[in-house]
Amino acid sequence: MKSLVMFFFALVVLLALQTSTAFRRQGVQSTSTTRLAPAFLFNFGAKKSSAASKKEEIKPASALTLEAVSLFRKSNTKSTVTDSLLEKNFVDLASVLSNSEANAIECVRAVPNVLLQPKNQVSGNFEVFVGKWGVEKATGVVQRNPLLLAIPTTGYGSAEVAGDDAVVLSYVIAYTRPIGGVLLGLLFAALLKPIVFGFN
Repeated sequence: MKSLVMFFFALVVLLALQTSTAFRRQGVQSTSTTRLAPAFLFNFGAKKSSAASKKEEIKPASALTLEAVSLFRKSNTKSTVTDSLLEKNFVDLASVLSNSEANAIECVRAVPNVLLQPKNQVSGNFEVFVGKWGVEKATGVVQRNPLLLAIPTTGYGSAEVAGDDAVVLSYVIAYTRPIGGVLLGLLFAALLKPIVFGFN
C-alpha cells in the first residue's frame, strides 16, 4: 500500500514537471512571436515607404525633352526607338553641353537624329572640340552642325583631325539648312557649272 502511494505521488510530480516545462516553452514561443511581430511590421512599413519614395523620385519629362522626342518622331516616322531611350539621350546630350537643355534642343532642332548618338560618343567628341576651341565656341559649332557629334572621335575623318574649316563649314551648313537637301544640291550644281565649263 505504501509503495502504491509513493508510485502515485511520483506520477503526480512527473506530470507537474512536464506541465510546467510545456507552459515555460509556450511562454518562450509567445514571447518570441511578440518580439518578432513589431520588427516584421516595421520592416514591412519600411519597404512600403522605400517603394513610395522611389516612385516620387521619378520626375516627368521636361517640355524641351518632350519637344525633342516629338521632333525626332516627325522626321523618323518608322523608327522603333523607344521614347524612354530618346528622352535619356536628350538628357545625356544636355549634360554634355554644359548641363543645358536649351543648348541640347538647338542641336535636335537642327538634326533630330542626334538623339541616336550614345553619351560616350557625344561627350568624347565634344571634349575634343572644347580642347580645340573652348566651351562656348565648341557649343556653337555643334549646334550649327550636330553631325560633328556623330563622327568618330579618333582616326581618319574624326573629331581629332577637325580644324577651323569645320567651324566655317558649320556656318555654311546652318545657313543653307532651310533650303533643304534637294535644293541645296541643285544650287551646288548651278554654282559648279560655270566653274567647270566657264562663264561664256
